[in-house]
Amino acid sequence: MKPSKPSEVERHIQECVEQGDSSRAVELALSYCRAQIQIWLRTILPAETDANDAFSLFCEDLWKGLPGFRWESAFMTWAYRLAHNAAFRHARRTIREQPTDHLPAVAAPGERSRTAPWIRSDVKSRFKRLREQLEPRDRMVLMLRVDRGMAWEDIVQIVAEDGELSKDELRRAASALRQHFQRVKARLHELAAAEGMLRSTV
Repeated sequence: MKPSKPSEVERHIQECVEQGDSSRAVELALSYCRAQIQIWLRTILPAETDANDAFSLFCEDLWKGLPGFRWESAFMTWAYRLAHNAAFRHARRTIREQPTDHLPAVAAPGERSRTAPWIRSDVKSRFKRLREQLEPRDRMVLMLRVDRGMAWEDIVQIVAEDGELSKDELRRAASALRQHFQRVKARLHELAAAEGMLRSTV
């Protein structure tokens, strides 16, 4: 899979980095990705204070990491990975500080999907509850693929725990994740059937 061409803004960000103007590069980067990342974090961390705290961590990571970003992947893929790491770093910190019955849940954005009848708007709230029965990583992958429409290799780069992957490793990981996703969909189908959500799928 060929990476998507960088936008004009991304090229401008890269030029600022190459010229050593990190402050301007970060300013442009935040203007470019702030809205998407804030929405993304609110889907991961439903509590507004948690989302705001994670966004602060994201901003720190962006400031520190942008000068060393090698532009081998799309800027937004890298930004989503920073946000993913910031959210789960904040969640782990929250887990250490709270009783287990107050763990933050990864919520679904609830956007309409055209891929299956059980994701239609008339069952959004019930499907959201089904999603919350999945493992956190499975919910994350479901959100990236179904709600954001991201390519498999981009998703791997966002959720991978092993850092940088070679092209072959990325391909293999994307293939494995795609197969795992089919099992997640099958599990959701079973849950939906158990909830009586598949009775009328004309």
